[in-house]
Amino acid sequence: MDILRKVFMEEEVDLVSRIPISVSNAQDKLIWRCTKDGRFSVRSAYYLAGEMAAEQKGQSSQLRQKCDLWTRLWKLKVPSATHVWGYNQNCLQKLKVVDVPFKELVTELFDGLDEHSITVFAETAYMLWRRRNSYVFESKFLDPNALVKAANQKVIDFMEANKKIGEVRVAANQVQSYWCAPPDQFHKANLDASMDRAKCRIGIGVIIRDWKGKAMATLRCQRALFPDPVIAEALGALKAISLCQQLYINRVILEVDAKTVVDDINCGIEKWNSGGMIIQDIRHKLRLMEQWSVQYIQRSINVIAHLLAKDALKLSEESIVLEGIPSCIQASML
Repeated sequence: MDILRKVFMEEEVDLVSRIPISVSNAQDKLIWRCTKDGRFSVRSAYYLAGEMAAEQKGQSSQLRQKCDLWTRLWKLKVPSATHVWGYNQNCLQKLKVVDVPFKELVTELFDGLDEHSITVFAETAYMLWRRRNSYVFESKFLDPNALVKAANQKVIDFMEANKKIGEVRVAANQVQSYWCAPPDQFHKANLDASMDRAKCRIGIGVIIRDWKGKAMATLRCQRALFPDPVIAEALGALKAISLCQQLYINRVILEVDAKTVVDDINCGIEKWNSGGMIIQDIRHKLRLMEQWSVQYIQRSINVIAHLLAKDALKLSEESIVLEGIPSCIQASML
């Protein structure tokens, strides 16, 4: 830190100190944080320039109202919502009732109607737009009563279809709703990360259990870091593997509830995203193990690691407990 203070200003030192350092002496590389893959593109720079210009101008109350209207429109549970409303501030003004702009009519309806009525209105408006196009380009005209009946039926069919899909998903989730012990002579390491965005800190929680389900070790630690979910989960995976090596565990199954991190570790391709360097360190450590696998796990099953990660934000230093149960997870381990 003393060296950094000799070179940078204090606020810059704070930023630099949050950058994770490679544990395997990986080569430094430039990462563009405005794209998912970390590679620069002119398009991303264009959007960044637009966002910076908007921040300098400030956001008016009128703009916030428009954003709120768009949010409410996109949340409608109606099959044609994405077809009716294109991402353009003038799209809601395609139709007018008397002399009132259609956008104002929609705003009033949102304030006065229930969710189902709004849904039916959106589908009806879409079908009216389709009917207009059919009349202009194909000389076809649909009877208004038939149009209203069709709009109501489409909404009913759509809601029924989504209800069945939801039931199937619930049933599928119930099949895998509990933690499973690893195969004989294997250990399983579950990890999670939590973030304190206000203080720019992350908490990491790790629990290692043997093939009988017995807790062998837990780890809780927190550090200053940019509140980036990919970096936080990747650092958690690195901590879990390092703890396994300290305990001379060479057969391990790593369970992570961040699918992006799991896919990045398993793909074997060099990554240029925000967690790419950490992923490279993880692979380096895994290659030193006898047998290993990295698997995705649902958040609802990864509860113990999640509780450890949340509790880690309260600590001032790293805590490792061997063959014991920290108080923050005792109730959940019963």
